[in-house]
Amino acid sequence: MGAFQAGRHIGFLLVVVVGMVVWTVTSIGNALNYTEVVAQVVRVEPVCRVSGTPIEKSGDCLIVAAQAGGQRILRHVGVRVRYRSPADGQEHVGLIIPVGTTKAAQARALRPGDEWEILAHDDDPNVVKLN
Repeated sequence: MGAFQAGRHIGFLLVVVVGMVVWTVTSIGNALNYTEVVAQVVRVEPVCRVSGTPIEKSGDCLIVAAQAGGQRILRHVGVRVRYRSPADGQEHVGLIIPVGTTKAAQARALRPGDEWEILAHDDDPNVVKLN
């Protein structure tokens, strides 16, 4: 029984360490490639995708439903934002789809005109995401 508990603790520790490494690598990548900007919320809208497709392929729910062919449809909250890109200094409009229940709940509470801190890519003016 003691060996089982020790193995369980080692497994838990390994999961924690791997999680910390992934978080660190992501944070470094964000720091090197993204700039935090304040965006203005244009609208909060439902977006959908067919199960098994990447979240980046999400779109208008009516169009996705018409093209789904009976496949399962996943629904997400999308936030359309207006921001000034550090890549070209111009104003752009982008769509952010928050992942996770906490970020999605925060997104649902947003209203048009609200300010929202996002990350804008330093080289590609059309790439935005949440921190």
